[in-house]
Amino acid sequence: MKLKSIKSWQIVCASLLLLAASYGIVRACAGGDWDESYSSNYTPEVFVADTTQTPFFYTWLFYYQIGFDTEHNERFNSTNVADWSKYLKGSVDKPSLEYLLNKANSKAIGQLVAFFDGKVLPDSLKRKAKGISRNNPQHKDFIYYLMYAKKCEQYAVYYNYYWDDKRTLPSRSDMGNIEESLRNGFEKSSDQFLKERYWFQLVRYYYFYDWDRCTYTFESNKLKFSPSTMYYRAMSYAAGAYYAMDRYVIANYYYSRIYDGCNQLKVVAHSSFHPQNESDWQQTLELCQNNEERITLWHLLGINYADEVRSMKEIYKMSSYSTKLDLLLTRFVNKQEIGTPYSQNTDSAKKAIEQDIRWCQQVANEGKTSNPFLWDVSAGYLSFLIGDYQKSAHYYQKAAKGTPNNDLAKSQLRLLTLLTNIKLLPKITPANEQSLLADLQWLYKLSDKNVDTRFRYYNAQSWVKKELAQKYEAQGDAVKAECFSSSTAFYSSNSNIEKMKAYFQNAKPNAYDKFCMGMSEKKLVDLWEYQAIRAAYSDSLSNAIALMQNVGETSTLLGNPFIGRKNDCHDCDHMAPQKVKYTKMSFLKKMKDLETAVAAGTNVHANAFMLGNAFYNMSHYGNARAFYEGGVITAGQSSPYYIPTEFAAMLTSNKMAMKYYQIAFKRATNNEQKAKCLFMMAKCERNEWYNTTLYSNRENEYNYDSNSPDFIQWNSFKLLKGYKNTKFYKEIINECGYFRKSVVG
Repeated sequence: MKLKSIKSWQIVCASLLLLAASYGIVRACAGGDWDESYSSNYTPEVFVADTTQTPFFYTWLFYYQIGFDTEHNERFNSTNVADWSKYLKGSVDKPSLEYLLNKANSKAIGQLVAFFDGKVLPDSLKRKAKGISRNNPQHKDFIYYLMYAKKCEQYAVYYNYYWDDKRTLPSRSDMGNIEESLRNGFEKSSDQFLKERYWFQLVRYYYFYDWDRCTYTFESNKLKFSPSTMYYRAMSYAAGAYYAMDRYVIANYYYSRIYDGCNQLKVVAHSSFHPQNESDWQQTLELCQNNEERITLWHLLGINYADEVRSMKEIYKMSSYSTKLDLLLTRFVNKQEIGTPYSQNTDSAKKAIEQDIRWCQQVANEGKTSNPFLWDVSAGYLSFLIGDYQKSAHYYQKAAKGTPNNDLAKSQLRLLTLLTNIKLLPKITPANEQSLLADLQWLYKLSDKNVDTRFRYYNAQSWVKKELAQKYEAQGDAVKAECFSSSTAFYSSNSNIEKMKAYFQNAKPNAYDKFCMGMSEKKLVDLWEYQAIRAAYSDSLSNAIALMQNVGETSTLLGNPFIGRKNDCHDCDHMAPQKVKYTKMSFLKKMKDLETAVAAGTNVHANAFMLGNAFYNMSHYGNARAFYEGGVITAGQSSPYYIPTEFAAMLTSNKMAMKYYQIAFKRATNNEQKAKCLFMMAKCERNEWYNTTLYSNRENEYNYDSNSPDFIQWNSFKLLKGYKNTKFYKEIINECGYFRKSVVG
């Protein structure tokens, strides 16, 4: 069987595999900040409590939550302090150790070396190195070791990101006698603690300058030390040297040992683990001393090559109770839900997935694992993902009998059970509604509670609303469907709106009805306001005012809606000083006053012209879009292309504006007034031409032929040519390019 291709990120970062994993120096790729909680219902933390496994949960990132491993220089800081504190029996306080190990430069350490040779220690350094005494031989050994360790940082510590520049190592001659000093320290030290550290430094030195000596120094001395953090750090350099010499078999074996033996090196060992093919993989397996080592290798392979089920099968044969199965199973489940949906796979891929899922179900049925709850819940959710809801419910019932006594596990099972229960409903009856109510209330109040931040429930909140909406829509209950998932199509029918108003105004709603009303994005006042807006666009101003009165206080418009501009610039109008600020209600009342005056024959030209401006400005092209923006028609529609189809005709129409500009033109008393009316009428004609030519087809946003005309000889432009002697004509021909082209043409 061939190994699957390694992850693309490992190929991209291949140049730093040795660096990042073997000696923990290079600060690798910098990560992103994505979050699976918005596309997943399955929380892996429920099932894998070991936090050292967390970075390996299935993720879009290189590593779950952390993105990239960037702790290479600081990874062992606290461990080193703790180890030396124990070795020195607490004779040097931890702040001083932290300074000496992690912050002090070579000059400071040199002053301490001189101190042990009889020199006076500077006062500033005394304060930073409290407890260091000439009378303590361990202190002298510590400081002399530090002198060499600090020098090693010249080649062993790299502070730049790998893409910033190419790294140049100091030559061996530049390093002076450091090799001899480290070897002497290793060979002459009788203290096992110091001896191991000098060994580590020597192995690391040879990694940079002599790969053969690196592996030899490790191999010839490894039996002298018990496995420890320092032991695995030395092994990582030996593994890196083997890898650099293309000896992948032993390199990958060592990486698996490091992964299993040193939690701090788990991520870097994983990132370097890279079997080349099936042959070297089998050879690596042959190096294992026992099944536990083989299990670790299969565990790593399952993570690296995204073939979790193959690895789980092999591990299960060796030890069905191995906890290394747990991470692989959570990865497999998350991959099925977050990756390509089952329905979008090819038939052959579906069959392969179904086979893998059947194996997981079989393991759950056998119940011979260390975490039966994980296997039962996972079998249930995998069954859900392929549409086998009856089997999903069966596994959840089984899982309920062994749910761990913690909130996260209980919440996970409750969430997934709710999803399956909803899918199992052929129709939602009143009895079903009452049975679902408690779980629905729980789900949508989670954000208000002190819920575990790791719990993934956002996706379920979205999914449940859409699923319930679809079921209600299918059974003809458009109002409840709208409560769960809003659709602009719903508001194209006034009958729908009236039904929803009646639902909201029910004098005796039951608990489920109250829940539905609470779930609805639209509230009763939004419906009243939307009906008022619709009435205004149809020139039914009295009705609009009556409807708007049910809304209560209305928002303020940003510009003066009764002025007309030569060029459309709502931002300009919003910034202009305004003597009167209009709300939606006062705007309607002012329009009604103007309409009454026109009907009565009072100052018809001026009042009709202001009404034309009002209707123009409350369209998408004017300065009062805020009039129609609200709970139903939302804000942010910067172009007619983005206006929902159901609202587009109403919001882009200038029919009513045209009506009142024509009245104003007929009752004008001079040519200046007539010229202004004609120009505003031309703007209405222009907008209607846009509506029918461009905005009627949303594909035109990107595909409209740039060679097509962007204006035509609108009738009002033709008539405006007859007013050449007016001041307004001269202003327009200078300001309006369309009109200037029309005249020249």
